[in-house]
Amino acid sequence: MLFRSEGLDLAVRHKNKLSSTSRLTLTASANVNRTSVTNFKNTPAQLAALGITTPLFDVTERVRIERGQPRSSINLMANYDLKDFSIMVRTIRYGEVQSNASGNGGWSAAQVAALTPGYNVTFEPAIPGSAAGNQQVIQTFSAKWITDLDVTYRFSKRLSASVGANNLFNIYPSENIRSDRKSTRLNSSHTDIS
Repeated sequence: MLFRSEGLDLAVRHKNKLSSTSRLTLTASANVNRTSVTNFKNTPAQLAALGITTPLFDVTERVRIERGQPRSSINLMANYDLKDFSIMVRTIRYGEVQSNASGNGGWSAAQVAALTPGYNVTFEPAIPGSAAGNQQVIQTFSAKWITDLDVTYRFSKRLSASVGANNLFNIYPSENIRSDRKSTRLNSSHTDIS
């Protein structure tokens, strides 16, 4: 299998001395990237002769390589220093990602609409370039902003204490679609997520 990755990273930092005892540092960075599978081999004839018809490289692997990681991210950070105190606020945007939501395929558009309302899904052939008969459900997870906060007091050059919060606003990823149709939510009273 061959693949190609291309991307761009940008970073900017600005320091501003507000007074003799305080300063503000602003940092911004962004990343945009794209990975594409350019070539792959079909299942070797030796395995096919043994009756193994499952492809070694299918849509699950392609989605994992090409879209399983965010194609973009933005990182914004502000540091404010006042004497022995320091306050840091950072927010990071992780771009959307995709995942194969039905490992065994065979879901129809009507089944997905009935069993998974509200999910962002598309259909792709299970084997790249194959007929549309065996479709896989590809779920798209939306981009999210995650914010962190940290307050530090420096007692000396070697000793400091910090208190803060990661994911300050309690942002969670989109809910996964169940991969087992037998346990899919058919009953509105059963809202468990696996």
